Amino acid sequence: MDDEQPVAEAMIIADGRIQYIGDDDAAKEEFDSRYPDGKHHDLDNKVVLPGFIDAHTHPGLVANFPQDENAIKLPTTSKEDLYAALRKYGSDNPFEPLIVLGDRGVQMFAPDGPRKEDLHEIFWRPVILTDNSGHSFWLNSSAL
Repeated sequence: MDDEQPVAEAMIIADGRIQYIGDDDAAKEEFDSRYPDGKHHDLDNKVVLPGFIDAHTHPGLVANFPQDENAIKLPTTSKEDLYAALRKYGSDNPFEPLIVLGDRGVQMFAPDGPRKEDLHEIFWRPVILTDNSGHSFWLNSSAL
């Protein structure tokens, strides 16, 4: 995360914290003099990123963040509108080997949820749809 030093040769961890990231020779000097009980890691010119901790994550959503304003938006008005949009997407993209789309209306399928068979009737290839709450995926038989 340092534009001046995007990769590092070494890292020293002492007292449960990263104490040094940088040149290996300087790390050895720091390691020997300031942190004799620390651990010296050879990073072999790799990137070091800080750890991120999140108590509530939605890792599957990263595939669905629109890359541009033309990204498909799934209808949340009715199942019929959703199925029509999915059929159109499939016919407009016949060679896409895996379809990953997002933000289908979770309330549209309450209380039992969607069925893989419904997607299987529309697509022969794998399809993964996220819901608009970010907590579930809907897959067809090919994706399963």
